[in-house]
This record gives sequence, C-alpha cells and structure tokens, in this order.
Amino acid sequence: QIDGLKDKASQLEEPNTQAAVEDIVSRYGNLKSGTESMATRLQDQVVEHDQYKDAYRQCMDWTVTRRQQLQQLADVSGSQDEVKRKLAQLQEVRASQPEGELQYSQTSSLATTVQQHTSPSGCDRITQEMNILKDEMDTLNFTSTETETALESAVQSLEEFSTEQAQFAHWLEEAEHKVK
Repeated sequence: QIDGLKDKASQLEEPNTQAAVEDIVSRYGNLKSGTESMATRLQDQVVEHDQYKDAYRQCMDWTVTRRQQLQQLADVSGSQDEVKRKLAQLQEVRASQPEGELQYSQTSSLATTVQQHTSPSGCDRITQEMNILKDEMDTLNFTSTETETALESAVQSLEEFSTEQAQFAHWLEEAEHKVK
C-alpha cells in the first residue's frame, strides 16, 4: 500500500507532494520498526515471566515432595533396623538439598529479572512468592536437621538398649547357673 501511494504521488507533478510522501513513508518505517522492536521486547518479557512461573512451580513442587518425605521419616518408632533405614533414607533426602538450593537460586535470579519490568503490584506478589519459597526452604533445612537428630538419638538409644539387654541376659544366665 505504501508503494502504491508512492507511485501515485510520483505521477502528480507537484513538488511538495513527493517530499510529503517520502516524509510519511519515513515516519511509517520508523513507526513500524519501533512497534516491531516493542513487540519483540514484550514477547521476551512474557517468556521471562513464564520461565519464572515454571521455575517457581518446580521449586515449590520440590519442597512439597521433600516435606512429605521428611514427614514419613520423622517417626522414630520401630526396630533398630527400621530406624537405621529411615536414617539412611534421610541422608538421601539431605543429599538432594543442593539440587533444591540450585532451583531456589535460579528462581530467585529469574524473579529479580522479571521484577525489572513488572508493575509494583506484580513486584509485591513476586516478592511474597519468593519469601514463601525461602521460608519453605528454611523450614525444610530445619526439619531435616531436627529429624536427623531425632533418628540418630533413637538409633543410639536402641543400641544402648540392645547392649544393656544383652548384658542383662548374660547376667541372668550366669545367675541361673549359680542358682542350680
């Protein structure tokens, strides 16, 4: 359409018409270029927001899974072997902690990036989400440490009980031999 307008203007023999058309074409080109640039920038921002939301969701899923695992392992009742098995499983859960920390770090980085082009209310929401996520991570670390301490204490108590039971059984056996 612009080329058609230029052709019709060139057919006119007025000198100002050609200059005016070239000015309009130039403005149109600048407007089109600016609009394309803005659209690309906005699309990039949408992609960044989507990346943040995906990272946040994955990190929250990770914390929920770990919390459920810790809840299952927190029960210190059972035989010595069962408690030792729980302690070994807890070590596996704790070994995955760097993975969670990395996810949190990446999510935090994306949050900072996204906040640069987000409305104040959106920034507040992202800040709240990141605070919740940080609290979840801190709670997991605390719960993990507390569970480990409780399981280690239970293992130690069960080992002491087993040792004392064996000593008592040995003493009882000796006492029975003396009585006979």
